[in-house]
Amino acid sequence: MASNQFTLLKQRRFLPFFLTQALGAFNDNVFKNALVIMIAFKVAGLSSDDINFWSNLAAGLFILPFFLFSANAGQWAEKFEKSRSIRWIKLLEIFIMCMAAVGFWLESVPFLLGVLFLMGLQSTLFGPIKYSILPQHLRPEELVGGNALVEAGTFLTILLGTLLGGVLMAGFDHGPLLVSATVIVFAVLGWWASHGIPEAPPTAPDLRLNWNPLTETVRNLGFLRGNRTVLNAVLGVSWFWFFGAAPCPPAAALPRPCRGGRHRAGARRAGQREHAGGDGARPARRGRLIAAQPTQPASTNNASTASHSSRMRQTRLIASRSSSRAGGAGCA
Repeated sequence: MASNQFTLLKQRRFLPFFLTQALGAFNDNVFKNALVIMIAFKVAGLSSDDINFWSNLAAGLFILPFFLFSANAGQWAEKFEKSRSIRWIKLLEIFIMCMAAVGFWLESVPFLLGVLFLMGLQSTLFGPIKYSILPQHLRPEELVGGNALVEAGTFLTILLGTLLGGVLMAGFDHGPLLVSATVIVFAVLGWWASHGIPEAPPTAPDLRLNWNPLTETVRNLGFLRGNRTVLNAVLGVSWFWFFGAAPCPPAAALPRPCRGGRHRAGARRAGQREHAGGDGARPARRGRLIAAQPTQPASTNNASTASHSSRMRQTRLIASRSSSRAGGAGCA
C-alpha cells in the first residue's frame, strides 16, 4: 500500500497515464487560448461585436462535442481495450494539430474553429477512458489519491497551457508559427507517453454500440433518473465546470480597452504628425498672408506710418488666427 499518493508518480501503472492526460490538457488550452487571442488581436477588420461573437463561438464549439458524443464515447471506453484506444486517440490529436498548423498558416478563423471542434471531439473520446481506467490500475485505497493527482495535474496544465498560448500568440511576431510548432510537439509527446500505459482489458466487450448520439444520450439521462447517487455526482461536476467555464469567453474581452487604447494612441500619433505638418505649413501661410499685403513706401508722414503699422499688425493677427485654426484641425 502506498504511503501517500505521490508515490504513484514513480509507478508505471500510473505515471504514463498521468503524463498523457496532462500533456493533452496542456495542448488543448495552448491551442484554444491562442485562437481566442488571435481573434481578439491579430485578425484585422473585426469589430468588438465580431470579436465577442467569434470568441464565444470558439468556446461553444469546443464544449459541443462533450454534449453530443459523451454517451457514445462511454460505450467505446467500455467495449475496447483502453490503452490501445488512448494511443489511437493521441494519434488523432497529432493529425488535428497538423490541421491547426495549416489553419494558422491560412489565417482562416472558420477553419481553425472547425479544428477546435475536432479537438473537443478528441477530448470527448478521451474523457470516459480517463475516468474508467484508474480503477483497473489502482487499488481501491489508492483511487482518491490517484484521482486527486490527475485532477491537480489537469488544472495545472490548463493554467500553463492557457498562459503559454496567449504569450506565444500575442508576444511574438511569428506567434501562429510558434503555436503551431508547440501544439504538434506536445501532441507527439502525449502519443509517446501513451505507449507506457499498461493494458486495461475491456469491461463490456460484448456491448452493442449505439451510433445514434441522441438516443444514447437520452438513454443515459433515463439511467440518471433511477440512480440518485450518480445524478448528484453528475450535477456536482456539471455545476463546477459551469462556473469554471462561464468567465472564460468574456475574459478575452478584458484587454480590449487597452487594445482600443493603442488604437487611440495611434490616432493621437497621427494627429501629432498632422499637427507637426500644420506647424511646418504655418510659416508658409504666414508668409503668403504677409506677402499678399501691398508694400507701403516709406513716408515721413507720421499718420501714414501709423496707418501702415496698424495694417501690418492686423495682417499678423489674421495669420496667427489662421495658424491656430490649422493647428486645431490637425489635433482634432
